Amino acid sequence: MPGTSIGFGDIAHLSDKETQIWLRAIDSKVLAAAMKGARRPVRDRILKNVSQRVAVLLEEEGKRTDASQASAARKHAQVLLIDLVKDGSIVWPPTDSEPKKRKPTKKYLSEKRKTLAGTTSLETMEDLNQWLVGIANIARAEGILELGKVHWDATDEFYATALRLIIDGVDPYLAREMLENLAESRLREQETKYRKVIEGVLSTQAGQNPRMIGAKVAAIF
Repeated sequence: MPGTSIGFGDIAHLSDKETQIWLRAIDSKVLAAAMKGARRPVRDRILKNVSQRVAVLLEEEGKRTDASQASAARKHAQVLLIDLVKDGSIVWPPTDSEPKKRKPTKKYLSEKRKTLAGTTSLETMEDLNQWLVGIANIARAEGILELGKVHWDATDEFYATALRLIIDGVDPYLAREMLENLAESRLREQETKYRKVIEGVLSTQAGQNPRMIGAKVAAIF
C-alpha cells in the first residue's frame, strides 16, 4: 500500500508546497510536540514554511512537551503524512527536491514593490482591487510567507490582520469567522460614530446646551 513505509523523518524530503499542505492538515499543538527532539533537517523543513510568529509559538509550546507526548505527536504527524500521500495530495517518493522557479520579470518586481510598500491608501475600490490582485500574484509566484514583507504605514489594520491569519496558516474557516466578526464590529463602530455626529451637529444647530449634547452623544453606543 502506498505511503505505509513513510516515517516522520521523511518530512525533510518534501517540497515547500507539499510541506505547506501537510502543515495545513496538522494541529499546531501536535506540530509543536512533534518537533520536540526532531532531527534538524525536519525542523528546518518545517520552520522554513511557517512565519516567524508561528515559529516562536511552536518553540514556546514545545517547551511544555515531554518525551512521551513528543513520540505520540510524531506518530500522529506520520499518519497525516501517509494519508496525504494516499489521497494524492503529496507525491511519494519525491521527484526533484524543488521545481525551478522562473526568473521574475521587471514588471512583476515593480508591481511587487508597490504592493509590499504599503503606501497605497486602499480607500478606493480600484486601489483595493489592484492590491488584492498584487498579493495574490506574490503568493502564487513566491509563496504566502513572502507576504510577511508587506509594510502597513498607511493601511487599515483590518488588512494587516487578514494577511497575518493566512501567513500564519490559520484554518480557513476559523480565519473567515474571525475576520467577519472583526468586520461586523468595525461596521457597528463606524455606524455609532455617524449617529453621534448626526445627533451632535443637529443638536448644536438647535442651540442646545453643550453639556446636554455631551450627555446625549455619550449615551449612543
